[in-house]
Amino acid sequence: MKQKEIVTNGTANNVAVEMIKEYLQTHSVYGITGFVKTEKEICDKYKDTDCFKEWDSQKLYAIYTINCYHCTEPHDVKIGSREAFHIYHGADFQLCHKCYDSSGIIYSVIRDGVVVS
Repeated sequence: MKQKEIVTNGTANNVAVEMIKEYLQTHSVYGITGFVKTEKEICDKYKDTDCFKEWDSQKLYAIYTINCYHCTEPHDVKIGSREAFHIYHGADFQLCHKCYDSSGIIYSVIRDGVVVS
């Protein structure tokens, strides 16, 4: 999983957009992908600003490129939170939306693993 872009749609000041990007920014070390800053670091840095109020007005997500387990093609997926990232990244099988719609249930029954789309 490789992060391509962080997208914010809405009206927010530059500081709020910067905070959102810092919140979703990832990096890899020795093949392990994680977030650059912890939630505590983000909260401490922006606690005296109005950024958290503006956060609610944003439609935000990060775009990641995955290699689909089923069709083996690279696909872009949108992930909107850290929780969703951890679920997706830790899944046994990463499927594109098309393959998930056609065979996601089958893979979960056959392999008894975590399948995400």
